[in-house]
Amino acid sequence: IPARGTLDVPVTMKVSSTGLKVANVKVLVQDEPRMISLDLRAEVAYPVRVQVADAAGVLQPYVDAVTDASRLRGVATVASVDGKPFRVLSVQGAAPAWPEGQGDAARASWQVPFDLPGAPCDRVPRYLIVETDRPDARLVDARVRHDCTRISPGIDIAEFRSNAGVMAPGAGATFDIEVKQLGQNRLGSVLALDPRFKASLVSQKADGKSVMATVRIEPGHDVKGVFITSVKLVAVDAEGKPFQTRRPEPATTPGQPQRMLTLPAEAELLVFGKVE
Repeated sequence: IPARGTLDVPVTMKVSSTGLKVANVKVLVQDEPRMISLDLRAEVAYPVRVQVADAAGVLQPYVDAVTDASRLRGVATVASVDGKPFRVLSVQGAAPAWPEGQGDAARASWQVPFDLPGAPCDRVPRYLIVETDRPDARLVDARVRHDCTRISPGIDIAEFRSNAGVMAPGAGATFDIEVKQLGQNRLGSVLALDPRFKASLVSQKADGKSVMATVRIEPGHDVKGVFITSVKLVAVDAEGKPFQTRRPEPATTPGQPQRMLTLPAEAELLVFGKVE
């Protein structure tokens, strides 16, 4: 690099889902003993974005209720990135509880009230789902951060939810999910945990590190409207046998030594969509 000059460093960030993405690249320059660290941050969003103010009043693409469960109730800003007007049709599958006097005419930005359950733990939703009438963003979401929504999967998946979109009654839809750090292992099966749904593994493609899997989900004929369901992904080794993974357990007390957990090589994936 010439004195007071510059050097272009080509970097590609691989993403497969919406949300905040971070990465770190280390650059070693000849005759320079110290590594140069390049921190990358990106947000992948639909044409309509859901944001909620955190405790400091800063808009974030998630509901910040880790330290304050009262924040499970609030107002989300739902706005189009391109400024095109749209209408909000539902929140968590129900009609929005609009304040008195607020009209229903299309607009580019909405203040959408939400009120999520805080107990028992299994009722706290992991995502806030908003339905709009925009064809390119029918369903959008925001992660719900809360003590009850912490996730510790046995395999690394790029995101813990997938948007299956809108499908006709009796039909189904496919979506892609990236399973990271599988090496020579593969997905062996997928299973819908709700008997009203059927899930199947359509295909998977490996690049030596991760696997991009295509999964099909088929709601039963009794499923109507917006749904949120769970699909279990199970990995197998090169011989097709299930195996165990080891993960560090999050420390509950500062300074406490970290323990390792032995977990089945599987993960629970939330899938949301709408049947209409």
